[in-house]
Amino acid sequence: MTVRLYQFMISHYCERSRWNLDYKQVDFQLGNWVPGPHIRKAKKLGFKRSSVPILDYHGERFQGSDNIARFLEEKIPQNPLWPEDPKLAAEVDEWTQVADKEIGIPLRAILYGELIKYRGDVIDLWCQDNHFGNRLLCHLLFPTLKKKLTYFYKLEQRPQHEQTLAAGLERFDAAYSEREFLVGDRFTFADLSFAALSAPLALPPQHQVNWTEPPPELVDFFKSHESRPAIKRTLALYRDYRGR
Repeated sequence: MTVRLYQFMISHYCERSRWNLDYKQVDFQLGNWVPGPHIRKAKKLGFKRSSVPILDYHGERFQGSDNIARFLEEKIPQNPLWPEDPKLAAEVDEWTQVADKEIGIPLRAILYGELIKYRGDVIDLWCQDNHFGNRLLCHLLFPTLKKKLTYFYKLEQRPQHEQTLAAGLERFDAAYSEREFLVGDRFTFADLSFAALSAPLALPPQHQVNWTEPPPELVDFFKSHESRPAIKRTLALYRDYRGR
């Protein structure tokens, strides 16, 4: 049976699982979904929630990049991403939660808040490596998708998202200014999580998404963070650990 990762190509949470699988040297295929029709597809795989990524590992299925990571760590002990020391492993979990709450969620909201003003650009990102039918469907569903994104991601709360993101980046700035890795003396899931979730801000060349030019409203936003130690560390982590 084939190992397959069902995903949105644009999603930085899906990038976390792509990187995780590559780091574990798993041979897998991508199932690229687009927003809207993915709801039915997730239910067909046996999940009540429609969130991605979803991993089908030889018939075993897991939803969410965190759950996927836990499964892979247990299933494939080679190239470990958690230390054996329970205390250090707990620190990895703590940093991962910070990356989720203070980087991944607010950055997604800020970027989508501007990208959805540019219908063609955001559909290009959704439909990378997808066939024409999905692109047409995204155009037809776009008004509904825009409303759903605005509601579920709280896109209108940009000041709060920017405040949360800035606080999170400052936390990672401080950590990476003092040491090479967040936990211990080697690359862990904490580093992978931060790098993957901050990648849409850092735009590392090793990333698999074909990024469009940022809209004018985001140019200053990107420039305001590019000199941060944490963003520079994201670029270095991609260079050193994101081979595929």
